[in-house]
Amino acid sequence: MADRDAVPVIEISHLWTTLGSAIVHRDISLEVRPGEVLAIIGSSGGGKTTLLREMLGLQQPSNGRVQVFGRDLTRLSPIERKLMPTRCGVVFQNGALFSALSVFDNVALPVREVHWWPESLLEDLVLATLQETGFDPVDAYKLPAELSGGMVKRVALARALVLEPDLLFLDEPSTGLAPDQRHAVTQLIAQLKREFDLTVVIVTHDVDTLIALADRVAVLADQHLLTIGPLDEVARYPHPFVRSFFLEQAGRCEQHRIVEFRSELERMHS
Repeated sequence: MADRDAVPVIEISHLWTTLGSAIVHRDISLEVRPGEVLAIIGSSGGGKTTLLREMLGLQQPSNGRVQVFGRDLTRLSPIERKLMPTRCGVVFQNGALFSALSVFDNVALPVREVHWWPESLLEDLVLATLQETGFDPVDAYKLPAELSGGMVKRVALARALVLEPDLLFLDEPSTGLAPDQRHAVTQLIAQLKREFDLTVVIVTHDVDTLIALADRVAVLADQHLLTIGPLDEVARYPHPFVRSFFLEQAGRCEQHRIVEFRSELERMHS
């Protein structure tokens, strides 16, 4: 669980984003606390993935500031700019594996890029990381086209975690998966979050993913950050997008918090 008093892992201050004449984000400020899972939801075209890219330093906002690990992304030294990707893992939509590379080489790529690990030991590292994500190492030399959707997600997670980052970004991790695969991947993310002691930022439109993972939820709509808070509070926020998004799911979100509270009490008294 996040420490409310700790220095934020990510701090966004008065961020504006414009694409041509269109305003995507208007004066957005938010923090991501150490150890939390912050989920971002929003209307289609509302700038969720764009905000994720700005947190990663892949895109600069038009105005405002993005700080990650206390450093302004526009003022990083060359060494800091090189090291920052080693502290941040990313799982893009649909996995974004390189189709011409085997599973092994996809996962090995971040390690080879930073030149931190001897090639003679790389096989052990890659296969161990694949195993952590529930992927059978026997399949490590298959191509992405030979994998199911759930297997692709596991490989993408392994690639994101192979350098043992502090911060993990997930863009629609359950998109395109069958219900049983969605559940399995969500449970895996929860497990890996605990095992790797991660702070997680996740963009999703899936209510079940929110219920399973999110400590707080941020809502982007109408160019603004409408609200941010625990799931049960956000589900009751009086805005047309929020009502449409949850569509009678507010009771499930409230029940989720009740179950969580009861579980915490049981842990305290056990």
